Amino acid sequence: MHTTVDMSTVSHRRARAADVPRLIEIHRRAVRDLGSAYYTDRQIEAWAAEAREDAYPVVGSDVLLVAECDDDILGFGQLSLERPEISKLFVDPVSAGDGIGTSLLAELERFAAERGISELFLDASLNAANFYHRNGYTYGEMLNKYLPVDGGEVVFPALRMEKKRIDRD
Repeated sequence: MHTTVDMSTVSHRRARAADVPRLIEIHRRAVRDLGSAYYTDRQIEAWAAEAREDAYPVVGSDVLLVAECDDDILGFGQLSLERPEISKLFVDPVSAGDGIGTSLLAELERFAAERGISELFLDASLNAANFYHRNGYTYGEMLNKYLPVDGGEVVFPALRMEKKRIDRD
């Protein structure tokens, strides 16, 4: 069931260790609910399996931000400053389309710009490519990632995207 979020009540902060179980839940729900029209059940299973406790660096060089409202985390995004790359951006499906993803992406871009990063890259899932394009990212080459599943691996198509000008505003 979709619930509309008043974006004026949404805040952003760095993720904490106590947030990780909710991040795993959001990651898995988003993959299963929003990716199923673009990927096979096996691809979805492998993608959801990436949601493990060690996949969310709350300390270190990556920036992991959450968007929350009334102490409930609605989504999260991860920025690698070293690459520089957006490596994760997931929104709870009950809040999809309300602006949570856009606000998280803007916060990650602002964070990057404040550190002198002028362009960002990401590997977009097929279901998210249009979202990133609407937010100023250009389409690049198709990639075949290989995700482990059931003792083997599955090909996971993604789209390399980039944004050449990151502003501080």
